[in-house]
Amino acid sequence: MLTESELLILSADEKVQNAVAALRQDFQQKQVGNDFETIIDEDFIALILLAPAVGVALANKEITLFEELMLNRKARQLSRDYYFIKQDPIVDAMKYLVIHFEAWERKFYEVISLMIKAVLVQHQQTKESMKAQQILENEELILATPPILIRLIAFLFLDHEEDFFEARNVLIYDYKKILEIGQRLGIDEFAIFQRFYDTFSVT
Repeated sequence: MLTESELLILSADEKVQNAVAALRQDFQQKQVGNDFETIIDEDFIALILLAPAVGVALANKEITLFEELMLNRKARQLSRDYYFIKQDPIVDAMKYLVIHFEAWERKFYEVISLMIKAVLVQHQQTKESMKAQQILENEELILATPPILIRLIAFLFLDHEEDFFEARNVLIYDYKKILEIGQRLGIDEFAIFQRFYDTFSVT
């Protein structure tokens, strides 16, 4: 689960902030009849970060009850602790995103990609340096990777907190979708993502 301070780190870059603001305005304008005009930046950033989980859940074109519960749980993790008190804007917006995901998927991934690029710049890393870490052992790789990037990858692709390199089983649809999303985020050649992707086995 990403903390509030980690969300602030991921959205601190000016290019990211501008992209979030533009996407949020576009989202609000096109969703006429839905009460999304009150969604604040922090909640919209959380919605953006839920997009890969929605993409994986929709990998076989339909969402199971288990996947719906998982998405709601992830949304609650990012909400500001009032889900049970009143309507949660993140959960409501996510439900709408699920229905209209094809129209928004690319735009949401582009913002996450900007976040990742900003993290690399902040930690004086490049795409080439991330690729060159392939020679490292798992523990060395963890230490050489910006912690916020590891936390982000785990949140984007895992249902709950667990060891980053723990073996896990997924369906073939999910397996292919995770790689596709990694490619669209521009991290598929990163050693940390490739090693993480190797932990998945098809059931």
